[in-house]
Amino acid sequence: MKDVKTPYEKVYLIKFINNEDLIKFSQLSWKTEITDNNTIKVFVKKEKINTFLKDLTKFNIDSYTEQQFKLEEHFQKFYGGEINDQF
Repeated sequence: MKDVKTPYEKVYLIKFINNEDLIKFSQLSWKTEITDNNTIKVFVKKEKINTFLKDLTKFNIDSYTEQQFKLEEHFQKFYGGEINDQF
C-alpha cells in the first residue's frame, strides 16, 4: 500500500529551449521518451531525483513540470495490462 501512496518513480516533462540540448540530455543515462517541440518525458526513480536535477542545470530549460501519477497507472503497475484512455 505504501507504493500506491508514493510512486517508485516520478515522471517529468522537460521542455528545452533548443533541440540540441534535448538531444544531449537524451543521451544521458535517464529513461526518456521524446514527445514533441523540444519536449522530453523523463522517468526518474525517487532516490535519483537530486542527481536528475543536477544534470538538468547543465542545459537550457524552457519549462519543467512533474506529471501527476494517475490512479489508473497504479492499477496498471500492480496488475498489468494496458491503460485505456476511453472513459
